[in-house]
Amino acid sequence: SVAKLLSLQNIIKEALANHDIKENSPYSPDKGSVLTWESLTMYQVDPYFVKPLTCTAQCSFVEWLGEEALPPSWMTSHWWGCSFEKTVRMLQYHSSVRTLVPASYWICTLANNQHGLG
Repeated sequence: SVAKLLSLQNIIKEALANHDIKENSPYSPDKGSVLTWESLTMYQVDPYFVKPLTCTAQCSFVEWLGEEALPPSWMTSHWWGCSFEKTVRMLQYHSSVRTLVPASYWICTLANNQHGLG
C-alpha cells in the first residue's frame, strides 16, 4: 500500500539524515559515495534498508511491518535504477488520480522475501 511505502520512505529518510551510508557495491559507478534520498534507487533500497530491516525475521518488508494483509490492486513494474523518490511520488500520484483507498501495489522488492531468493 502507499501507506507501507511511505513507512519505508520515512525509515530511509531518517537513516540517511542521521548516518553517512556509503555505496559499497563493486558494480556501482557511485561506489564510495554517500547515499542521498534524491539519488537512492531500488539497487540501494534493497541491500541497505529492506534486507537489514528484515534480516532477523527472514521475511518480506510487507510481512516485517506486521500489518494486516492487503491484496494488491496493481502490479508495479519499474526499473530498479529509477530514483526511489520518483517511484514513491508516482505511486502517490497514481493513487490520488485513481482515488484508490486504500491504494495497494505489488512491488517485488517489498512483497517478496529478499532472503529466500535464489
